Amino acid sequence: MVYGGLIPKLVTEGFGWPGKVPFKMVASTGFILAALASGALDTTYGRIVLVGLAFCWIGDLLLEYDRAFLPGLFTFLLGHVAFIAGFAALGPRLSWVAPAVAVAALAAALVAVYLHPHIPRPMRLPVYAYMAVISTMVVLAAGAAGAGRTPALLAGAVLFYVSDLFVARRQFVTHSFKDTLYGNPLYFTAVWLIGLTPGLV
Repeated sequence: MVYGGLIPKLVTEGFGWPGKVPFKMVASTGFILAALASGALDTTYGRIVLVGLAFCWIGDLLLEYDRAFLPGLFTFLLGHVAFIAGFAALGPRLSWVAPAVAVAALAAALVAVYLHPHIPRPMRLPVYAYMAVISTMVVLAAGAAGAGRTPALLAGAVLFYVSDLFVARRQFVTHSFKDTLYGNPLYFTAVWLIGLTPGLV
């Protein structure tokens, strides 16, 4: 269902045909259903992840409209806060967290240098706050993976981070459909993996 909605969404958007929003929301509903099928309602961790995915679902809808970019950004930020809480509840290994912080800080610095000249001044604080939160999410996913939890946690978190680079690039730098073409499959793979983790941890 995730990719069954994603493929027609990309086709309709690429050719400028109507229907991309309903197809995208079909794909987004797919990762919610994947989480439910993985037992998200059966554990505290699963319920926290489900809340995060619900925020992602709302954010997916908002980001389809240019005027709603900032609310969409905030909604995804709340989703990452939920993922942070969920990953923290799994007991991340500190010996993995420290190097992950260093890697995440370096990556964030490089991204900031690249994006900074292109981000309108009123948007800089929200964008940098978002970067800090998603970086924290990746760090805690690494810590949870290091503690013996499923590698899908870290894979999903990293793919989410990379997919958001394409969102930022399209929004502030290139305004190109190519960024959507690359970023959307990464994003939906990321949330699908995270949605499966309640049944894997």
